[in-house]
Amino acid sequence: MSLLVIGTLRFGPLRFGELETAIGGISQLVRTGYAEVPPWVEYEMTELGRSLVPFVVANHEQINANRRSRSSK
Repeated sequence: MSLLVIGTLRFGPLRFGELETAIGGISQLVRTGYAEVPPWVEYEMTELGRSLVPFVVANHEQINANRRSRSSK
C-alpha cells in the first residue's frame, strides 16, 4: 500500500480525501495542519519516500497487479 501512496504523492502534497479517492484503504502519513477556517491538512512524503519514487513508477503495473490479486483472496 505504501508504494501506491508514494506513487500518488510524487507530484506534491495532497489532502487526505484526495489520497483516499486515489487509493482506497490508506492510513495516516506525514501531516501538516493549517490553522485556517475550515481547517485542513496536507500529506506529503518524507525524503526517504521521495527517493523511492523512481522504483515505484518503474514497477507501477506489477504493484497494482499484485494488489488486485491479494484483494481478491
